[in-house]
Amino acid sequence: MADTSVPDGAAAKAEPHTPRGISWAYRVTSGVAIVGITAGTFSATVLTNDYGGAQLGAIVTAVWIVFTVAGRLLVAPFLPLVIRKFGARRTFLVVKVAAAVLWVLLGVLLALGVVGVLSLYATAPIFGALGVFASTLTTLYSGAYISGHEMSGALTRMAVVRGGSIALGALVGALIIVTLGPAWGIVARGLLEVPLVIVLLSYRPAEEPPAPEAKRPVFAEMRKDLADNPVLRRLVVLGVGLTVFAGPFSELLVPITSALRQTGVVTGAALLIASIALGQVFSVQPVAALQARFTAMQGSGLMGCLRAVCLGVYGLSAFLLSGGLELAVWAVIGLAFGMSRAASGALMVGAAVKTVPKENSSRAIVAFSFACTLSSPVGLLLWGALVSFVSVEVAILVGAVGAFAVSAYVFRRGDLRPSEQAA
Repeated sequence: MADTSVPDGAAAKAEPHTPRGISWAYRVTSGVAIVGITAGTFSATVLTNDYGGAQLGAIVTAVWIVFTVAGRLLVAPFLPLVIRKFGARRTFLVVKVAAAVLWVLLGVLLALGVVGVLSLYATAPIFGALGVFASTLTTLYSGAYISGHEMSGALTRMAVVRGGSIALGALVGALIIVTLGPAWGIVARGLLEVPLVIVLLSYRPAEEPPAPEAKRPVFAEMRKDLADNPVLRRLVVLGVGLTVFAGPFSELLVPITSALRQTGVVTGAALLIASIALGQVFSVQPVAALQARFTAMQGSGLMGCLRAVCLGVYGLSAFLLSGGLELAVWAVIGLAFGMSRAASGALMVGAAVKTVPKENSSRAIVAFSFACTLSSPVGLLLWGALVSFVSVEVAILVGAVGAFAVSAYVFRRGDLRPSEQAA
């Protein structure tokens, strides 16, 4: 019988592996950068919330985040063209170095009183644009540096790193805010990018990731995909609904916590950020369990319902409890909210892929993601206005009821009918 095995040298040549030490260096320094991102974002929301005061903190913070989202939306359609033109590695390095320098400079100027909080709004679109490049290229390079796994396996490993790093970043951010002031949290945001930049400069992966296909913006294609695909439209209804009604909760934790509590705002917000991040780490098992019993879309609806319940319980706990017991309940709520958010996101992406032929899966994901991102400012401004001009309790109630209604509707209508499934 002929030997059909592939020689070791040929296998290594066909599938180059990044050395373990370099792979771990990338993971660790990526985690350090995420600690900085979390601490910096936490600090910035404290600054904007304080700038708006007790009455306007939520809407002022929401507007800052909307400016950041606007920067992302403006450049996202052109991202493949830019990466193809300048190369993935060069673009990644330029984005990371620019972000580090600009965050450090902004933080130092804020700490010294040279500029005021309005400078955060002026720079928000720039940081949003840099952020969309960084997140896309981080995904590509995670698959390249963590070689020896499928892309999904590499991203799963990075998800664990990300969850732990966000939790640590919330605690680091709280410590910096309390001891040094929030401006120095913004400085830390830039400084903690430096180790990753050093690794990127010093070590290349065994194989550079392929640049995305360079196309012109595909708005017409996205509209056509949504018009022709009823299942994808239902997914977009769920994704947009959760983005509008539940998404702002984790974005506006500082002003929400400030409106609910008279003391310990930083501690309460840090605890929620950390527990939500840790909850995302434990989303793998629920996803597997739901996939065994339900379709991906029905599972998404169930997880959306759980997010809505978490919002309702959070509002009740803030009203009924206080002290250490309240914080303990918030930690549990954060874990459940983070787990359900990550699980529903994974299931929605999985459902989107199943609605189209395999060769069009990336287009379905892009259409779904773009619709959710486009609706994000609506939710942020809705929550910000309700918290600032009505009450935080009403904001939580509207979010919980809206998220539950949309999720329950998609759960009931969310099966992939044989006529709707892609070949």
